[in-house]
Parts: sequence; structure tokens; C-alpha cells
Amino acid sequence: MFFSEPNFQLMLLTTLPTFVDETQDFFNAFCQSLSSPTFHHKAIETTVEFINLWMTSYPEDWNAANVRKLKDACYISTLTPAQQLLFHSFRILLSKSPLGHNGTVSTPTSDREEKNKEKEKDTHKIKSKITLDEIRSEDLAKQITLMDFQAWKECHPRDALRWIKSKNRPLDVPKIIHFIESRFNGLTTWVSTQVVMRHKVRERAKIVRKLINIATKCHMHKNYNATMAIVSGLQAIPIHRLSHTWSIVFEKEKIKSRFDALLAFVTREGNFPNLRAAHAKATPPTIPYLGIILQDLLYADEGAKNLDSHNYINIQKRRRLFQTTQLITQFTVTGYNFAPNEPVQEYLQKFERYDEEWLFQRSNLIEPRARLTFLFSLPS
Repeated sequence: MFFSEPNFQLMLLTTLPTFVDETQDFFNAFCQSLSSPTFHHKAIETTVEFINLWMTSYPEDWNAANVRKLKDACYISTLTPAQQLLFHSFRILLSKSPLGHNGTVSTPTSDREEKNKEKEKDTHKIKSKITLDEIRSEDLAKQITLMDFQAWKECHPRDALRWIKSKNRPLDVPKIIHFIESRFNGLTTWVSTQVVMRHKVRERAKIVRKLINIATKCHMHKNYNATMAIVSGLQAIPIHRLSHTWSIVFEKEKIKSRFDALLAFVTREGNFPNLRAAHAKATPPTIPYLGIILQDLLYADEGAKNLDSHNYINIQKRRRLFQTTQLITQFTVTGYNFAPNEPVQEYLQKFERYDEEWLFQRSNLIEPRARLTFLFSLPS
């Protein structure tokens, strides 16, 4: 039976928001099914495993009321022998779990977080006011990656699934929205801003080369979010149109080769084939490009009905949604072993954000559009 498979149980719990309006409704129906006289003793072990998995994977579902409801069910006097054995196992499970006390779990500080705190004490000592020109490309790539991962590890498979259903995303999935706005859109805007703020063409070309090198370093660190964001910033219309700047950038053949490789890597033609291949073979630590994950979830949700031909939950659809979210699960656990550099991170955070209209106006100011001159010959 499907339910006895651990992966099936985790799939069911992860995709819960896609087939029930409220987790509470599912919990109530689940408890009701356990109290049914038809409950069979063969289901005891699987049910206990399911409850244990639910408690450990999604403790947020277990509010005080739900814990109390399960405790109360353990002491119903009309239980069958199978149910008595089942609820005895529940009592043992609750006594060992932090949820058994008040229905909430405090999240312990991980060893990685403790190590990062220690590293912060040994942060590189550089002057507080720095500019892009003074920071090495490798250092920038590492700090961008650390900042990306801090936001990435807060994203959750259920958040991504709620994103495809939500009508108020900033309220319903703030961590997903924060990652998109801060760590992708913000980085893209930063890239474009750095270029157009340079009035001299050779200074712009120098900055573009540096940004290409940073994107290459991010790609080497398997930070595909930043790789895509930086290339997107360089391909934005206000930057792409700077033909004089690009002609100087590509005077160095090595830089042109690097940029061509980046463009090939992030190409959308054929539905991101190279990015998908990188995701498929990547090992942690990695930061995927979230846009692909959300796109695939949206297509999977809209491409199949919630119920199958027998009016049951469409398990194949849930499997596809669950498999897509595993890119999030796989890469949010193991972080990067880079030392935080607070001055560099502060520099990256405290840049002024400009909208696309301003960037385009600035682009036209530094490289005005060529005027067309028409010569007319007057008739004699």
C-alpha cells in the first residue's frame, strides 16, 4: 500500500497545502479515522511512523490544540484492542517529543550556525567604507553566495507550493518573496546600477569585466541564483544598449569567452537546458535558480486536475509537485564554508536601488542614442 512507503508519507505531508484548504481539517479527519471501530491492527506501525514523521518534519502543524486532541483520543474508554495499542504508542511518542509538552518546538541552534558565529569574530579587517573597485571578485562572489544562502535556507517546499496558489504572496509566502526581491531582483538592479553610475566609458568597461568575473566565480561556487541574476543585470536593456562600452569590454578575448559561456549556461532557449542539467548533477552546497522551480510547480499544478477519474486525490500530480520541491529540500541544509566579511556584506546591502526608468535615463545620458541625419538634394 502507498501509505506504508516513507517517501509517500513525506510527499503527502509536504503537498498537504495543495489539496486541503486548512491543515486543521486534515488533522481532524485523520484523528476521526483513528477512532473508527474499523481501524485494523496491521496499520498500527505505519500510523505511528506517519505521526512521528509529521511531528519531526512539520512541527508547525502541531499546535497546542492538535496535541491535546491526540492526547484526549488516547484515553477514550471504548477503544478496540488495536486502538489501545496504537494510542499507547502515541503516548510514548508524545512523552519523548518536545511537542508533548505544549505543542510548540524551539528550534535549536545548528552546529553550522555556531561555527558561523565563531567565524564572524574572525571577520577580515578592512576599512568600513569601501567601493566595488577595492573588493576582489572572489571575495564579492563568496559574500554574495553567503548572503544568498542565508535567505535560501529559509525557503521551504511548502512555501513554494503555497506560492503557486496564493492570491496575496507577500503575506502568505514572505520568505519566498524576500528571496526573489532581495537576492535576485536586488542583485540584478545592483549590477545595472554599478555600470550606469560610471560616466567614463573605460571605467564602465572595467566594471562590466569585473561583474562578468564575479558571475563566473558564483557559477564555480554553484550559486546559480547569483549567476542568473548578474547575467540578467548585464543583459538588461539599459546595459545591453551600451554598444561603445561592450566593444571595449570585448577587447579582451578571455572576457568575451567567459561571457559567452555564461550566456550559454543561463539560456532560456529550450527551457533552460544547461541550468537544469547543472541542477540535476549538483551536490550541496548549491543554490539553485528558484525561477525554474516555481515555473515547474506552476506548470505541474495547472497541467493536471486535483482529483483523478475516480474522484480521489490525484497522486501522480502530488508526486510531480513533491519531486520538484526536492531541489529546495536537497540544497537548504548544507551551507558554504566561507568566512563572513561584514564590511563587504554591508556594502552589498546598502546600495541605493533605482527603478528601470531611472536606469534607462542614465544609460541614455552616458551613451546617447545616435541621431539619424537625412540629406536632401533640392531640385534644380
